[in-house]
Amino acid sequence: MNVAGAADGLYPMTINVVDTDTGSASHAAQGSASLELNVNSCVIGAPTVELTPSQQLVSDVSELQAYMLKVTNNDSSFCDASSWAVDVTSALGSSLMNSPLNLDPGDNGTTIINMLMAGAADGTYPITVQISDSTPGHHAEVGASLQLDLTAPTPSSDVTAQLNKKGRNKSVQVSWNQASDGPGGTGVASYSVYRNGVLLGSTTSMNYKDFNFSTTIDNVYDVYAVDQVGHISATPGNVTYTYSGGEKHGGGNGGGKEKKK
Repeated sequence: MNVAGAADGLYPMTINVVDTDTGSASHAAQGSASLELNVNSCVIGAPTVELTPSQQLVSDVSELQAYMLKVTNNDSSFCDASSWAVDVTSALGSSLMNSPLNLDPGDNGTTIINMLMAGAADGTYPITVQISDSTPGHHAEVGASLQLDLTAPTPSSDVTAQLNKKGRNKSVQVSWNQASDGPGGTGVASYSVYRNGVLLGSTTSMNYKDFNFSTTIDNVYDVYAVDQVGHISATPGNVTYTYSGGEKHGGGNGGGKEKKK
């Protein structure tokens, strides 16, 4: 069928088959069919939406990235331009660079979504973005998430220090209780241990052995908690250990004594 220049619509067709040799009516047949053209009509297509980044972890307000919403108009070329309203749902506040989005068929456009974090507690916040207009089937939805960890962990508590005589070398074993990063934080990742202001090392356990402790001056141990995003507890848990040459003193487990600040 040649449809060049034809308008949209329903075209009925009748097909006759005739035997030209005999010309007999009994040697003939007729059939019918129809052809519907929509090449010049508007066909509505659901828009495509993308939201980036799909997730982000923010440990400082300055790190927050704006979200970019990209919308593609999938209507056929004979449709009019569409105007989509953008709606953001989240426990956090938000602001839009431009809404509605006005797009011709086949075109795409973007808008920027800024999340507002004033007064927000640590935790994970789902973000849902919907676009819609007055045309049925002309809507779409996309989601993302934002995790906030803006708070440092609490200090380690009940820090103790005692002499460990096992093995060839004596050591002072510093121990403590687990610190907390709060209900919405990313969790404590490690502990940094200092003696007299000098970093000895980091550990993921809740104890540390110091083989180079001083036998002549007080050993002041500070233990700082560090969370998954690098926040350090504002104050340390601490204890002071004094070596006393093997005599049994207080909490020092023999060979030393422990002083709590």
